[in-house]
Amino acid sequence: MPELPEVETTKNELKNIIINKYINEILINTNSLRIPFKKKKIKNLKGSQIINISRRGKYILITFSNNFILLIHLGMSGRIILKKKPLVLDKHDHFVLNIKKNFFIILNDPRRFGLVDTFHKDHISECTHLKFLGVEPLTNDFSFKYLKKILSSRKSNIKNLLLNQQLIAGLGNIYACESLYESNISPFKAAKDLNEKEISLLCLNIKKVLKKAIKSKGSSINDFKLPSGMLGNFQKKFKVYDREGKKCKNKKCKNKISKVFINARSTFYCCKCQKI
Repeated sequence: MPELPEVETTKNELKNIIINKYINEILINTNSLRIPFKKKKIKNLKGSQIINISRRGKYILITFSNNFILLIHLGMSGRIILKKKPLVLDKHDHFVLNIKKNFFIILNDPRRFGLVDTFHKDHISECTHLKFLGVEPLTNDFSFKYLKKILSSRKSNIKNLLLNQQLIAGLGNIYACESLYESNISPFKAAKDLNEKEISLLCLNIKKVLKKAIKSKGSSINDFKLPSGMLGNFQKKFKVYDREGKKCKNKKCKNKISKVFINARSTFYCCKCQKI
């Protein structure tokens, strides 16, 4: 957390606020998050105009008029907060962009697994955070053909494969669990053992689940809120995630949702509907 829908929703909300705005001041309230701040490079953004904001995997990319890109990853507990003057920083407000005289965009990250980095747009192909990311699941490149190709020789269980960011960018634990349930596929099933019907259904449901989550402004469990402070609503539509011991949503099934750990990640599924 946050995963693709939460990052996409955050990006969309910021887009309506920061495009064409200038950076008046930058405040760095700590020396390091996941990686040390490149303070000198980040300070070069002062006075520049924001011309675009986009998402790649779970990263937010803010492009400036001086051709530099500010990269933000929210980590496990990070979120973007909007504040106005008088600015009072909380303990976990680590990075601040002042885009108007009285308006601030803040990265708040209690667990400090997030990161902030910057690089010239001509060097985007060399960016270590982005260069190994896989296909975006909401693009046409993520297709039955692609999914079949990456599954065909993989002995790993399908749940682990879906979380591999070098294969599928942005898909996380919540939406992998939900997509597998919608496709009646066990998280333990070896990726190479999925048949063409299952692959086609999984591809379709990954896209469908992510789009529904984005429409619902993401999932607000634990710390996630939109920059405006609004909560996401997709957690109200979970069919398996965080529903251990509750009745399966399939009306024909009387089973209860199980919780197991796969590679130390909590996995929720219905062992009756999702047989190997």
